Amino acid sequence: MMSNLNVNATYYVRAFATNCLGTSYGAQLKVQALMGNVTYTLDVDKTVYPTEYNLIKIAMDSACWYYNRYTNFRGNVYVYYNAGIPTAQASYHGSLGFGPNSRYMWVGTAIHEMAHYMGSGTTTAWRAQLSGGVWQGATAKALLLSATGEVLKGDNNSNASAEGMIGTVNFDNKAGTLAIGDDVNLTVGAGGTQFVNGNNAILEFAGSSIITGVLGGNTAGNSTFEEIYAGADGKTVTFKNDVYVKESTFHVSGEGTVNFEGNLTGDLIYDADGVVNVSDGKNIIVSSSPVAVTTATTDTGSLNFLGTTLLATDIGTSTERLKNVTFGSAGSAANTYTQNLDKDIYAQNTYIGNGTNKTILEMKDDIIFGGSLTVRSN
Repeated sequence: MMSNLNVNATYYVRAFATNCLGTSYGAQLKVQALMGNVTYTLDVDKTVYPTEYNLIKIAMDSACWYYNRYTNFRGNVYVYYNAGIPTAQASYHGSLGFGPNSRYMWVGTAIHEMAHYMGSGTTTAWRAQLSGGVWQGATAKALLLSATGEVLKGDNNSNASAEGMIGTVNFDNKAGTLAIGDDVNLTVGAGGTQFVNGNNAILEFAGSSIITGVLGGNTAGNSTFEEIYAGADGKTVTFKNDVYVKESTFHVSGEGTVNFEGNLTGDLIYDADGVVNVSDGKNIIVSSSPVAVTTATTDTGSLNFLGTTLLATDIGTSTERLKNVTFGSAGSAANTYTQNLDKDIYAQNTYIGNGTNKTILEMKDDIIFGGSLTVRSN
């Protein structure tokens, strides 16, 4: 056994044997000292869930290596699989669970959830390290100051206006994923969160969030993400301003709700039976894609235009149609909307108006409705 090793050093060792014929050496091995002792117990039936078992095991093996190499944490984490978990979850010194979405079965999610298990964001001691929106922990504070000259900011409040991050997130042009937790809000731009070198990265909202400020657009400090996921089961994500994403890459990930109060530039894809609300006068804008809104499974996904909109392309396709599309879905008898329509609508049900407001449909071309059309009287 090797002892008294420097955790910041790398050692190279090899075995040898000496006899009357001389000395023989084995292969050279690289050795790095471990600081921690984090293990896990995996409670997943690999005969029933072989793919899930293997992915979770690889993620946890890698996460434990990082924790043991770079931290002094100790403990055994109980890890399980539950198809009812939308993403992944963990509690302080409790357990760590993965849901059926394989995108979360990787080392980044495992490290994130293990941090919650260790107390990050889940204990009063952690929240006490934030004072005036600035992290006071000596180690992390010193590391960031030495690297960037900045302080680590955040919010330790548990309320609807709490900000998840304040500062710059640099993806270094890597294809990483930033997952935003439940009830974590973002203000994008100066004084809030800035994203740089993130054109190959994925932004994921795992719960309910409110995003203020223009997201994306490839302006200074505001990268356009490769993909964005929002709308987890039972959750609501509201974008208060315009959103830019690469085309074919804004995913409605679950049976939740996504609200666009500004324009969406980029394609919208329903991965599940979620709901999207687009505010009056706002649009889904694409430049090259033939269809702006699609669904992975036919008769899935509801799209509500609260007032009027300008359609850039058809909605849905003849083989993969949405469940519901509504024009003029909000407002009262005092509201009058005039919707010009010159694109095909492939949906199980297309509705004009909500039965209370006055919505006028003006057909500007021959239109295909790939399902039923209902004009609701006011």
